[in-house]
Amino acid sequence: MTVLTKLGAFISLSILLAGCSGDEPVQGPAVKYETVPTFDLSRSEASSNDGLNSFGMKFFNEVSKSDNPLIGHNFSISPTSMSLCVSMIANACDKSTEQSIVDLMDCENLEDVNSLSKKIMQFLPDKINKSVLSLANSVWHSTDYLPSDDFRTRMANYYFSDVVGVDFSSPDAVVRLNDWCRENTNGLINKAFDTLYDNTIIVCINTLYFMGEWSNHFDAKQTRKQIFHGVVEDADVDMMHGDFNLRYCESENWESVIIPYEGSNNMIVFMPKDGTTIKDLSASISDDDVKAAAENTELAFVKLSMPKFSVQSGADFTEELQRLGVHCYPNNLKGFSGFVSPQPIGQAIRFMQKTSISTDEIGTVAAAVSSANDMLTSNCPTKTIDFTLDRPFIYLIRNTKTGSIIMMGQYTQP
Repeated sequence: MTVLTKLGAFISLSILLAGCSGDEPVQGPAVKYETVPTFDLSRSEASSNDGLNSFGMKFFNEVSKSDNPLIGHNFSISPTSMSLCVSMIANACDKSTEQSIVDLMDCENLEDVNSLSKKIMQFLPDKINKSVLSLANSVWHSTDYLPSDDFRTRMANYYFSDVVGVDFSSPDAVVRLNDWCRENTNGLINKAFDTLYDNTIIVCINTLYFMGEWSNHFDAKQTRKQIFHGVVEDADVDMMHGDFNLRYCESENWESVIIPYEGSNNMIVFMPKDGTTIKDLSASISDDDVKAAAENTELAFVKLSMPKFSVQSGADFTEELQRLGVHCYPNNLKGFSGFVSPQPIGQAIRFMQKTSISTDEIGTVAAAVSSANDMLTSNCPTKTIDFTLDRPFIYLIRNTKTGSIIMMGQYTQP
């Protein structure tokens, strides 16, 4: 039967600005690394992982409340990608900025942030999770500022990133960075940068590419036009239909279902209940809500109706991260020698992210490997649920072993 496939690409960018120039030719930083099939954490790393996942929800809350017109009614973000990008830049900034990032992620220290980031980098792309997922990092710096050996070592050991000098005033720099981003998102994001400021000091980039197949198949013959009641107006969508045994949960303000992928990733869809708007739910949904939707569930026979949708978004999220406590005006870059600014306002960090996500039916899968999901259980559901996504909803892709939120967004208007 036809399989619904999830495709996504995410780029997180951290750019630090000051007065600078340079003329060293650009080389593309690309570091290959080995993945691992286990996710074993120390006690402090486990606590940091909880904090990292909580950061993802807080980030989503702030983005949903933003009045930035570039975000729009439909948007998607990658908390995992942004957390890796923010963690990289923490290694290059002063103690105040470093601590603000450590506090935001509810971690004990930067060492825990770095060691946890390394384990996430190595585990999420491993074939044991079955979905196709790739993570890549790169650091580009002005040739006016020399990276310390310690900074280079941290980027290589924890983030598998090279550190390369570039003349940011050259048009060639934009081309090279866009080419690197395009290659590491399998072409889904072709243009991460329109331009680069001449006074850029560092650009830290994380890319994340994800592709997964549902373990429960939608029959394309059942897909038909149906009305979606958007926040602006009603519109026709291609609505997919299927009857599945799925995990269902509800609270006072929302109801949810888990739609599993093959392997260790799944999608959780939240739909506001009557009396709760999508704006209110997006601004308040928490890590506790996600844990409840993932763990406090009951097996139900779900008559699922879900629209095919595609969302491309991108924005500067510096203000959102500032509201969460990140100091975006560091006094100096500890990872670089010979640079100390007496005026904190003279340099600023910008955090940006671009995403592309879509759901579609792609044809026949000849041999699907089934995971240990509820379709294979001998338990029989005792409840039948009609779960029709014909009005605004929240969706997230989550790894069940780490709790990492690979992607999260809201769909409110076709």
